Amino acid sequence: MKTTRYTLLAAALLLAASCANDPVEDIINPSAPGAALPGGTFVIDYTAGMEGADTRLEANQRIRSLDYLIYQSATENGDYTLLKKCSIPDINTNTTWPLTRDKMTWEQREALKDTLSTDKYYKMVFVANADDDIWDPAGTSGFHALQNVEEGSNFNEGRLVLPPNGQFEDDNMYYMATLAVDGNDYATDEDKTATLTITLQRMINKVEVKLADDVVNGIQEKGTITNYVTSKLDEQYNIYYYKDDQTGKLYDVVSQYMDTKANFTPEGGSNKKTSQQKFKDILGAENNKKKVVESITDCNNEYTETTQKCCVRHQFITEMKELFLKYCQWDNIKTIEFSYSSKSYPQAIDFNYVTKAEGSNETYTLIAHKNEETENSYIFYTFGNNTENDKELNLISSATFKKEDGSEAFPTIQKEVIPGKGIIKGNQHIILSFDPWQIIISSETFKFTKDEYDLQQVLQWNWENDFEYAWDTTITGWHKDDMISWVNTLFIGNGNNNTSFEPYTLELEIPKIEINNPWVKKEETGNNE
Repeated sequence: MKTTRYTLLAAALLLAASCANDPVEDIINPSAPGAALPGGTFVIDYTAGMEGADTRLEANQRIRSLDYLIYQSATENGDYTLLKKCSIPDINTNTTWPLTRDKMTWEQREALKDTLSTDKYYKMVFVANADDDIWDPAGTSGFHALQNVEEGSNFNEGRLVLPPNGQFEDDNMYYMATLAVDGNDYATDEDKTATLTITLQRMINKVEVKLADDVVNGIQEKGTITNYVTSKLDEQYNIYYYKDDQTGKLYDVVSQYMDTKANFTPEGGSNKKTSQQKFKDILGAENNKKKVVESITDCNNEYTETTQKCCVRHQFITEMKELFLKYCQWDNIKTIEFSYSSKSYPQAIDFNYVTKAEGSNETYTLIAHKNEETENSYIFYTFGNNTENDKELNLISSATFKKEDGSEAFPTIQKEVIPGKGIIKGNQHIILSFDPWQIIISSETFKFTKDEYDLQQVLQWNWENDFEYAWDTTITGWHKDDMISWVNTLFIGNGNNNTSFEPYTLELEIPKIEINNPWVKKEETGNNE
């Protein structure tokens, strides 16, 4: 007696987040070896073992239905046409797994009993949890998890399709197994029995969206979200705006401001030109630009009603705090809507385990729902990618965070991300961590204003010392008062006061910061519950 064994997808699958080695789902066909068969035929006998492991979710709670399909072809590389499709009956919470012959009902044994031709080639497909009663119990939605599986259909056309919004529970996730049989292998087999191992593999990837651990831990450390965000913005200010060596974005803004004011050509008599050139040199001096930066950045860190008006640091934090408080406050988020293009959303998977983006709409919105078991965590499910080279599949173009009333918790994040990029067929736990501090300098600005700004005092210039020979009345008639009036014209727009340089209102356009790409990805194989 000879028995030939074929094994498919032998790797065990994780079926619960709480353990590392959950059992896979195996099935066994009850056909009796050695039965009298017509010439040119053989019997299919499905047998399998089961890898044991403790799990919080038993096999009979994970599998609610089982569909069985057989495709036949005259040649190994020809077209395989659907020969049989049936739903295995009596699959319920009373089913004992593995489904061995002695554990099957009579109806199950009949459904799995097949006598096939020894001169044909076959492909067998088993799909769990695709029954219409699971996804359309009222029979009104028109959705079918298994599609293109009508009589006479081609193996390559068969599809397992995600339900609307891709929402699953522990007891309805898709599993699938596909294997090939060459009937010629049994033409001279005295037993004429194909004994095949079937291992159902989960096809679904769980994507968990959560606030980054560093953010959560930072909030706990600082005591409140406000304290945390204030501290982080102060940190960003030191990194991007005012560094220890007095460089950074604030220096760039001040430098541009003073260069703009110095964008004039000295004119008039020689002494007038000399005076104006000396002042132009003062505005262009690097050490003087740094003096202006120092005068407006910190105000000795005294954030009082009086000093805060002269402090860029304080105004920067004030301008950015409200937005970043929203980024870090996830308690009021109800759902997260992810937008795909129709060419990137992996809507279906075929029986060769190749995922497909076959949607007809221009865009597709997939909704992540709050994970009630974990704070600041949201879940959605999807199929995986085909190959490393498929750059578009699973590409998310934006994420919108919605509150209970449907309004946006904060502005839509228009950043592309591919959860599960690479060859991922299923049973992956993919984590998308949201870190709002992945930032860049924005093209948007806020206006910093400081009233009564005395540039002469800040730069500490002296009219007599810094402008020697500037007012030689015998040659040009260019007096000190004329010089003061001209400087006033540069900064306050008029030169009516000819006795002293007037303090003026300093206005600077300071760049804001914005999120660059907040998504940090992590993938865990086989930890899908």
